[in-house]
Amino acid sequence: ALLTAAEHIDNTEVLVAYLQNLGRGHRKYGTLPEHYPAVGECLIGALSKYASHIWDQAMEAAWVRAYTTISQVMIDAAAVDQMRAPAWWHAEVVAHDRRTPDIAVVTVRPDQPYPFLAGQYTSVETPWWPRVWRHYSFASAPRSDGLLSFHVKAVPAGWVS
Repeated sequence: ALLTAAEHIDNTEVLVAYLQNLGRGHRKYGTLPEHYPAVGECLIGALSKYASHIWDQAMEAAWVRAYTTISQVMIDAAAVDQMRAPAWWHAEVVAHDRRTPDIAVVTVRPDQPYPFLAGQYTSVETPWWPRVWRHYSFASAPRSDGLLSFHVKAVPAGWVS
């Protein structure tokens, strides 16, 4: 994330969009606003230790400013997202249709409406792999019955496949 932020430091629109998405995504892991300062202290501590030959007060101040700004964009995006949607949805598998030996269409019923547009993807976790998320594209446009379908490819030793 820091490398991506540094790569787009001169493109505010891209940088802010990236950080906002990251902040919204951190919600599913239970990240709270009070976690960010601790991460920042650890980051600054590691940088000062491992870059001690070039580290000085000006560099530390610059990193503190940068991290403070980055984390605040993420915190604000998570707060806005919290007002419009839960951090995650629970869903029940209602259909599993094997189309080929390694492709299935999995259909789930979420516990509440899941807003999406055709072409979007979502992150899926299963009870067998807690905190391991795999991205799936929706296999259809939003349906009137609220069900969600995904094409899933089984891969050897695949997590959430």
